[in-house]
This record gives sequence, structure tokens and C-alpha cells, in this order.
Amino acid sequence: SRLYKRLVEQQPLVSSLAAYNMTLKEAGALQVYAEMKPEEWKTVSTIVKDELHQLLQNGITQEELDAFK
Repeated sequence: SRLYKRLVEQQPLVSSLAAYNMTLKEAGALQVYAEMKPEEWKTVSTIVKDELHQLLQNGITQEELDAFK
């Protein structure tokens, strides 16, 4: 995923990363879990928000969609 590539591979800021989606009839929730050093939480939080914003603005690429098929 984008988050894994950025937070684990490119900038090794977290040691563990997971994301969960819960879709309900009227609403849903997205949970992002990351293990990191306490001093990295602001940077990690900013990166997560940035990636989510980019996803909302630009959507999923065809390459990303093909990778999950």
C-alpha cells in the first residue's frame, strides 16, 4: 500500500503498520494502526493524513487496482 511504502520502506518510521475498513449501512470507519517510537508520532500522523488526502483527491490508480485483483 501507499502507506506501507512510505512509512516502512521509504522512510522507516514505523515497525508495524495496518489499516482496517469498517463499512456500515449509513457510515463507516477507517482505522490505521502503526507502531513507532513516541517521538515519531507527529511525523507519522502527518504522513497518514497526507496519503489519505491524496487518495480522496486523486483516487486509486489503475496500477494499484490491478495489483489487488
